[in-house]
Amino acid sequence: MGLMPKEFAQAANLAPNCWRGDRSSDEICDSKFKNRKRSTLPFALMERKHVLEIRDELRSTPGAQNDIVKVISAMFGWAVDNAVAP
Repeated sequence: MGLMPKEFAQAANLAPNCWRGDRSSDEICDSKFKNRKRSTLPFALMERKHVLEIRDELRSTPGAQNDIVKVISAMFGWAVDNAVAP
């Protein structure tokens, strides 16, 4: 199961307040790691270093980088709460 399974993506689209309406979650999942979309990578293997790589790749200012980390945290929090992630 990838970082953002179909059900997770649907929930992201249905919860604009959670995702701040800026579609950062889509940007995160569409970004690539070694020519593979991150949404296809196993979320169980996600480590802190991966979050920092995504943060640094997608944003350049500290405030914007913190927003990316918050979105990733919300995505994984939702996944754990909804039994999509361990």
